[in-house]
Amino acid sequence: MTAFGSARAESQHGSVAVEFRSVNSRFLDVGFRLPEDLRMAEGLIREQLGQYVKRGKIEVRVNYTRPDARATPALDPDVLSHTARALALAREHIPDAAPPSLTELLAASRGADIKIVGCYWPGLTYAIFSKPSLNSAKDLSGKTLAISGPGSLPDLITRAVLQANDLASSSVSFTQMGSDVDRMRALTAGVVDAAAASTEFIDFAKENNVKLLVHAQDVAPNFLRFCTYVTSKTLETRKDELAHYLAAQMQGVQYALDHRDESIELTKTLTKAAPNDMRAADMFDEVQKYHAVDSTMPVPAEKLSWMQDLLVKTKNLKTPNDLTKLIDTSAREQALTLVKK
Repeated sequence: MTAFGSARAESQHGSVAVEFRSVNSRFLDVGFRLPEDLRMAEGLIREQLGQYVKRGKIEVRVNYTRPDARATPALDPDVLSHTARALALAREHIPDAAPPSLTELLAASRGADIKIVGCYWPGLTYAIFSKPSLNSAKDLSGKTLAISGPGSLPDLITRAVLQANDLASSSVSFTQMGSDVDRMRALTAGVVDAAAASTEFIDFAKENNVKLLVHAQDVAPNFLRFCTYVTSKTLETRKDELAHYLAAQMQGVQYALDHRDESIELTKTLTKAAPNDMRAADMFDEVQKYHAVDSTMPVPAEKLSWMQDLLVKTKNLKTPNDLTKLIDTSAREQALTLVKK
């Protein structure tokens, strides 16, 4: 089954362009390239595809552009409520989904019955890149800065940088661009003055006459990147399965951390990167340097608290959650025991 298809839709909420590519395969293998705004929907898309496609290697690419060039931090409560309910339902069937902590906190604030059971990426490898003429974060005042959508990782990191440097969000002109690649291309082309992107672009920045202006670790060391969460129902009825899943993930992550060359080569193969593309190596070294990935999958309450405070300050979250009700480490503790056997 070799095929290609594409479609675009426009509405008052923005535009979405979708591409599907497929080749024959004995099994179903689906890969995604989604913008930051839509990564939380990967599990739902995968589930829908599974209802119609039984085998084949499929690549799904999605580009999303919001209607307004200028981002605002407020999110629609009705949309959040609908999203929270949808996420809660999805997690009953997809207990291993792992979108950013922002999603978890927002869903919990709207009444979703979810539990964070472990965080395999408790650190952050992200930065603000800029034109060479900018010397510090304070120079961002009056400049145009590329992010993703409101409440996304690039948006939150940018606002954390501005707050740390006593700069109001209104002092910067935000431009929304879908992916890290899009934002870095806009920066190197001179379309924007700065861009929030993964530190995998450090070498790319050097080669294209732009600079790493601020590393997220310097201003937001408590930013929590990725966690795994489930519904209370899954935790109650499938705890042993969850513990075995977490144990397998722990072992897999540790193997990757212990085998640098193999991990980099596999990453380049899966992403179809060119032989001289250094992004996988740069990211691996960044992860090791800042201990951004932890195979024991802790749930750092202090980082969750900091994240929640940031979301309240940026008005993405109206009121704080009771974090003690959001965290359950019992399956993780069981998984750690399994790993030691």
